[in-house]
Amino acid sequence: MAVVERRLLGMVESVFAVANALGGFRTVRGVLLDGTIDAETLRAAVRRVSEVLPLLRARIERSWRGTEFVVGDRLDVLPLEIHDRFGDEHWQWAAESELHRPREASDPLWRLLYLRPASGQGPSELVLTMHHAICDGTAGPSLVHLLLTACAELTEGRPALAGMQQPLSIAADRLLTDRSQALRVWRFSETLLRSAMPSRRPRLFRTCDETPVKSTSRRTEIEFDQWDEDLSAEFVARCREERTSVHGALCAGMLAASRPLMEAGDRAYSCYSNVNLRPFCVPPVDPRQFGC
Repeated sequence: MAVVERRLLGMVESVFAVANALGGFRTVRGVLLDGTIDAETLRAAVRRVSEVLPLLRARIERSWRGTEFVVGDRLDVLPLEIHDRFGDEHWQWAAESELHRPREASDPLWRLLYLRPASGQGPSELVLTMHHAICDGTAGPSLVHLLLTACAELTEGRPALAGMQQPLSIAADRLLTDRSQALRVWRFSETLLRSAMPSRRPRLFRTCDETPVKSTSRRTEIEFDQWDEDLSAEFVARCREERTSVHGALCAGMLAASRPLMEAGDRAYSCYSNVNLRPFCVPPVDPRQFGC
């Protein structure tokens, strides 16, 4: 792989890179498909999407300038695995496993797992895992859409994502203005963090008895749940009525449900809600722009 571009990580990207180094901080998504995708078509779609989005060809390296994205002209290893599925819950087990799967420094910052029915008929799943420094809550679904669009166009005999090419843009948080109080607070927090970083090295998370926890021993578990259409519609309507996001309401519900555990005093819990900063950037960042 020949290096074609370099860029320093932005503030948010750097925080996620540090968190990942302390034991794994990745985003994983499962996509249920009604039917199957031809294996060669999917491989071609993965290659094409990596050509369109530079961050999919990037690795993270330290240099004299700081922590950088180093973008190559191609992928040395195709980040795709294809396996036969062995049940409706296979993708859930696979999603948790992908969160903790070791990766080498030279590996791509994303990976796609395709679970296909052994019989060739029936539903299938895609499990997409990404380093959080290149993917936020908006970029993940956008990548899934591009992958499926490329597959559909290739199946129809058309060029995949014709004419599409995104540049390696600067970090989105460099484009924030000071027009809102929230963003002024963000800038203030950034200044404090940068001033503290040279003198305070990040520690591994510790248990309540202060026993060090090895990063390889930390496990993240996923709670899977599914609502019916009526309950989902009612929940979304109530969120709009209360002028909050769906994700924020879910976080509040999780904290409320875990209150008895917090009151026991042996564990600390926290939930965070995504905030889309793209509308506050100058110039505005396209919602389809891939990155964090």
